[in-house]
Amino acid sequence: MGRGDRPAITHRPAGGPIPHEVEPIISELQDVLTENAEDYGRIIRQGSGDVVPDLLSLLRWQPPQPTVRVEEVAPSEPDIRKRVVKQWKTVGKRAWA
Repeated sequence: MGRGDRPAITHRPAGGPIPHEVEPIISELQDVLTENAEDYGRIIRQGSGDVVPDLLSLLRWQPPQPTVRVEEVAPSEPDIRKRVVKQWKTVGKRAWA
């Protein structure tokens, strides 16, 4: 089942069994989190299990800010300067997202 053809899901109170129609979505979330765990610089639960704590953790996650300012890198180190500029551009994009 692709992302575009998911069934409509109604709100259900917590603590009950997972409805059958939701199982494919949860399975996909588990797979995506497991496949992309390294991108977040932390170990995330692998495989099956409750996916909600991992999702909440990722929503709160903030990538670290660069520790060096561009001005602190010697002009004789162009590759390092480029890398630091790229890191700060990424920080700026996140600030406006």
